[in-house]
Amino acid sequence: MQMNKKIVASLATIAVVSVAVVGGTIAYFSSTQTSHGNIIKSGSIKLTVDHTKQVYNGVNCETCNKVIKSGTDDVVISQLIGTGTSADPVPSWVTKNAELVSVQPSWNWAVVTDGTNTAPWIWAYANPASSSVDAAKNEGYIFRKTFDWFDANPLSGTVTFKLSADDTYNVTLNSVAVSDCQSYDMDKSETNWTSVHTCHFTNIVNNGSNVMEIKVVNSAANGGRGPAGLAYLLVLDGDCNNPESTLAQNCQLWSATDDLTGKKFFNFDDVKPGDLGINVISLHVSSNEAHVCMYAPNQVSDPDPAPLADYIKFYVWKDLNGDGVQLGTGEDQIGTTTYSLSQLNAYLGTVASNSTQYLGIKWCFGEFENNYASCNGTGASVNGYNDAQLNELQTDLGFYAVQTRNITNFTCPTTMPGIQQ
Repeated sequence: MQMNKKIVASLATIAVVSVAVVGGTIAYFSSTQTSHGNIIKSGSIKLTVDHTKQVYNGVNCETCNKVIKSGTDDVVISQLIGTGTSADPVPSWVTKNAELVSVQPSWNWAVVTDGTNTAPWIWAYANPASSSVDAAKNEGYIFRKTFDWFDANPLSGTVTFKLSADDTYNVTLNSVAVSDCQSYDMDKSETNWTSVHTCHFTNIVNNGSNVMEIKVVNSAANGGRGPAGLAYLLVLDGDCNNPESTLAQNCQLWSATDDLTGKKFFNFDDVKPGDLGINVISLHVSSNEAHVCMYAPNQVSDPDPAPLADYIKFYVWKDLNGDGVQLGTGEDQIGTTTYSLSQLNAYLGTVASNSTQYLGIKWCFGEFENNYASCNGTGASVNGYNDAQLNELQTDLGFYAVQTRNITNFTCPTTMPGIQQ
């Protein structure tokens, strides 16, 4: 019996060991989790471009109107008007540009505005409200403004003209006296500068060049001296709905799109030296911040090559609010120089993902001057740009975007990628 017990014990021991071996494959605690459908995909960028504003020689394509107002582009003629004994002598200059009045009298001059546009006060010098430069009694000047107007037909009907002057004035347009803008009277002490006068141009605005002259004379109380100035505002309305209208043909505006087929930033058939334009575009990228470049590929000219492409200059700035006016804070020039159309290769900066970056673009047929406010068409090139006469130029305007992440020291490629040059 004792031996049998030992055998049984041994068998029990073997049995226990056997269970441990079997348990080596199934007995440990375990847990399993699976993440299905993991994706690794290269990123993409979708660039869309819009064309929100365009101005060509002062004509606003958004509203199809042109605003003519007092400013530093007024030419002051050094013809002294008036016969008073205290009148200043004729200045040493023959003609000069008007200057913005920097100081106004404490009682303030009238604000000439239509609710959208406000005209600044100008005079032959910047500070007529200073005792040292106040205009003498009967001192006056002729202010001349030359402007173009192009539409399907000469502008007909009545156009409202607003002005205020210190003190008396008369207005002519294209050598025609404006009947209800004739307050000029040397024996009369006017105070029109405290209010805005409205008069009318009736059937005298030319389709083409126009010359307006305003004679302003300071009356100065009690035979002494006093401030003097002029502010005026004229708005000409065109017809964008008339397919024969120059405005309708030259203007194209569109909202953001990634298909620019048939869309043109420029469609001008009669540019001349001195022409100036402003375009506002905005860039949008999806998904990734991107570097953006602008090019002018696929140029076709007649004759080939055409010097016209060298004379069209571009100035580009970061337009924070998209109004087409460069402000002093944050709206910096893009690049360090102007670009010619023939060599346009501009780095436009970075555009954040799902944001809008406005760009202001000024172009000039000639050379920019007055801090890019005007265009000098006289030129220093061959024959004063006469060698560009009858030139015709067609070009694409292209934009290239590439994501910024992991790309350092980016520069725009020499030519636009993906475009047949």
